[in-house]
Amino acid sequence: MKNNNTQKEKWIGRHIKKAPVLIVLALFLILSNSVIYLAAFEAHVINVTAVIERPPMMCNALSIGYWRNHEGCDQGEGESVWTDEIHTMTSNFSGLFYDTTGEEICQDLWIPNCPSGNNAPAKRCRATAMTLADELNLVSGRLQLEALIAGADNGNPAFDNLGLNYNSTVDEALTSIEYIVANSSYSASQYNDAAYVAERIYAFYEDENANVPYCVMDPITLYSGIAPQISSLSQDASEEDEEESEEEVQEENNENNHGRDSENENGSGDNEDNDDENNRGENSEPNHGQDQIENATSSEEVTENEPTATSTEE
Repeated sequence: MKNNNTQKEKWIGRHIKKAPVLIVLALFLILSNSVIYLAAFEAHVINVTAVIERPPMMCNALSIGYWRNHEGCDQGEGESVWTDEIHTMTSNFSGLFYDTTGEEICQDLWIPNCPSGNNAPAKRCRATAMTLADELNLVSGRLQLEALIAGADNGNPAFDNLGLNYNSTVDEALTSIEYIVANSSYSASQYNDAAYVAERIYAFYEDENANVPYCVMDPITLYSGIAPQISSLSQDASEEDEEESEEEVQEENNENNHGRDSENENGSGDNEDNDDENNRGENSEPNHGQDQIENATSSEEVTENEPTATSTEE
């Protein structure tokens, strides 16, 4: 019995000595798996966080032609569905539209309601309509205050006059635009500059943005992809001028050709009259020297005949 007990004790002792090693090994395996799971979870959280922190900014603006015929407006009639939002948006600038009703928004968008002529009231009315179009794009999520005006600046002096360039934001541009339009004492040329810049902003993001429908957010340098695009816009304008010049030249050529055709017709008529006179000369009494002069069709023939006559007289 004592021998059996001794053997059991030895067996238990040997396993007890191995237990710490097994426990340590088990803990190591558990911790290794935990680290792997935690790393995967952390990577997932980082990726999700990156997407949440910087979502793409949308800038798919629409022109004034859309706004004056949709969203509650119909050619100067109706009531805009964005009235409250416009009141909030204009408070970021000079408050130009803070007291404007939904009906007045539709009326202001309808440019045929503006006075005729090139005076200050007419230009201010047009600038008001263009500014409203930009702000309607903002409140509807089709334009962002933080977006750059980018290629909207096509080199026109209006941008310099308002202190803007292609790295200016839409927020900065509308601050300058509203400041001018809200003041009734500015000149027609200043209102015209404000209207031009306001129109260029939505026109660029509607038709010219290479990254449509996303906003241009990163500052533009000479080495970025936007700067050549700005140059190409100016080049397009010059190409249009060249095409117009070519059309004018073509029209002038057509007029000149038409004039030459008329002269040719008149010339052919004169030639027919001369032929008739020559025929009458051939049917008259023979006078060979005189007939040669009358029937001559070129100055050379006349010149040749004159010495002959002189020699005959001699």
